[in-house]
Amino acid sequence: MSKYPDPSSRSAQLFERAKHVFPDGSTRRTVTFDPYPLYAVSGRGCMVMDADGVERIDFINNYSSMIHGHSHPKIVAALAQQAGKLMAVGMPTESDIDLAELLVARLPTVEHVQFCNSGTEAVMLAVKAARAYTDRPRVARVEGAYHGAYDFENVMLPCNDVERALQLLEANKAELAGIIFDPIIGRLGFAELTPAYIRALRSWTRDNNKLLIVDEVFSLRIDYHGAQARYKVEADLTALGKIIGGGIPIGALGGRKEIMAVFGDGSAHPKLHHHGTYNANPLAMTAGKVSMEMLTADEIARINALGERLVQGIAKILKDADAPAKAQGVGSMVAIAPINTPFTDRVHREMLNRGVLMMARITTDSQKREQRLKEARDFFIQCFARD
Repeated sequence: MSKYPDPSSRSAQLFERAKHVFPDGSTRRTVTFDPYPLYAVSGRGCMVMDADGVERIDFINNYSSMIHGHSHPKIVAALAQQAGKLMAVGMPTESDIDLAELLVARLPTVEHVQFCNSGTEAVMLAVKAARAYTDRPRVARVEGAYHGAYDFENVMLPCNDVERALQLLEANKAELAGIIFDPIIGRLGFAELTPAYIRALRSWTRDNNKLLIVDEVFSLRIDYHGAQARYKVEADLTALGKIIGGGIPIGALGGRKEIMAVFGDGSAHPKLHHHGTYNANPLAMTAGKVSMEMLTADEIARINALGERLVQGIAKILKDADAPAKAQGVGSMVAIAPINTPFTDRVHREMLNRGVLMMARITTDSQKREQRLKEARDFFIQCFARD
């Protein structure tokens, strides 16, 4: 395996080319890191190969969207068949209905669906729908949460502080259309909102005729019926993305019929017009249906158990290394968080050089890295070995 970084590597050369056509050398900042990102050429299962022919275990999985790994044979076969018939068209297809019916069947709070092309778009539609339905301009959100690259006017609520959150909601009640939250906050190392906090926000929205938007772009994978089932919360609107597309760009907004009617109720002039050249694209609909059908309750339980085992294994390694970090997560969503120290890139580089691809921002330093990183790699392989 070639050692990273290597200025003569193919990835380094590609990055030099990229600097001439992209701001800061990247069209997708989240996948870059110093001094240059690794460029992918192929993937299979849990493994991904870079432009220099180095294969690594992929612990990014395109930010959780590749829940069945890379190039799953069933998804590839379905895509090939669909591409041979129709790739995009200015007409609806039966595949639109198929995936929508699947989502409605699995999510009790979703009665109608609107498809789009990313989680960001799903959140955008949710906010616009809430505004249209309530005739109010602002939406409250929980600090630390990421709801896509959509800059909407909001009120920031302190995470898991019920008293202060309710005070802020009351103070801004006249302008609020509703509240949006993700029960599992990815940017806080998959920290969970407390049951009391979730209940308080749900009660406040009901008491004040506001809408509760649950962002399940990440957290849908935690339960067969989504995070709403795990945390016993009934959403008015639900934003979806990532895993529902089987690896193809997708987003969706689901919700109660009377709220979703802002997009059309049979009248000539709906409150919201929703257009998009690639909305409900046949490739995304087809791949999404196959992916979600494979994601059975048993499969979700299996990967959640793997995630819990992974947290336990990393936690032991970090403890043995006396590293200023901790492992945490919920089900199959796992993160390494620092304790009283800033992140450094040393562990990230060491893991790359030991065959593990992970997000650069969740790495931390360790004085005993050589032996412990070997143990970590071995443990990852044991947990996620291919059949």
